[in-house]
Amino acid sequence: MIKTAIVPGSEVKYGHLTCVVLEDFEDSLLVLSKDSIGEMPFDDEGYNNFNISSLREYLNDGFIEELKENGADVTALCDFTIDLTSDDGLKDYGNSTNKVNLLTCDMYRKYRHLIPILVDWWWLATAHSTKSNGNALDVRFVREDGTLTYASAYNGGNGVRPALTLKSDIFLSTESELRKYSNTELEEGVKMSEQEKLMSDIRQALQKMRYKSATTGFERTLAPHQLEAIMGALEPVADDFFDNHIVQAGKVRWE
Repeated sequence: MIKTAIVPGSEVKYGHLTCVVLEDFEDSLLVLSKDSIGEMPFDDEGYNNFNISSLREYLNDGFIEELKENGADVTALCDFTIDLTSDDGLKDYGNSTNKVNLLTCDMYRKYRHLIPILVDWWWLATAHSTKSNGNALDVRFVREDGTLTYASAYNGGNGVRPALTLKSDIFLSTESELRKYSNTELEEGVKMSEQEKLMSDIRQALQKMRYKSATTGFERTLAPHQLEAIMGALEPVADDFFDNHIVQAGKVRWE
């Protein structure tokens, strides 16, 4: 079997989803949808416990059916567990084990450097606090600048980025399958993968960058439209670089 190199920060296709790889566990990959699959409430009844939320029910039922209808091998979905400790440290809600989850606040912080900015607000699985502390309604979410805040669970204006753990063998190709392609085509595929990784690294560095505003004198991060303008300007430079340099060997592993 042949496995093209999949590293954290690279992108993979799964059904109709483009996903960002957050971690490689050798036999499985933790991935996050690059885009929101739509805006919807965390819970139709307004409760902030992911275990009993309408969003969890949809992700592990209707959404999986949508993946299947769009060509995804749903047998590759692995159960995985997230910790529902609330943002203020209460453990009332325990854990949640599902095939499709949301990231928690802790997971978001761990993988923040790999996650592309989304020009939308999107839910996390972490409650702001819990019912025992007088707050059964508020849930943490990510704003368009990547910072965290909270909103009521019945807010229908937040986006959703599913988190999945997939068996990595679905990304293996047999030698006979790859022999359908010429060496030039295979090298072009490696070049595109390397170019996507470079652009992802640049995007992440720009997202972390802080600069002093000439008008206010305060430090700030790039606004989403500024980030996209810079990335658009860099795209032809990256194209030229990879078109005029030798593709490095060692990015295809034989098993």
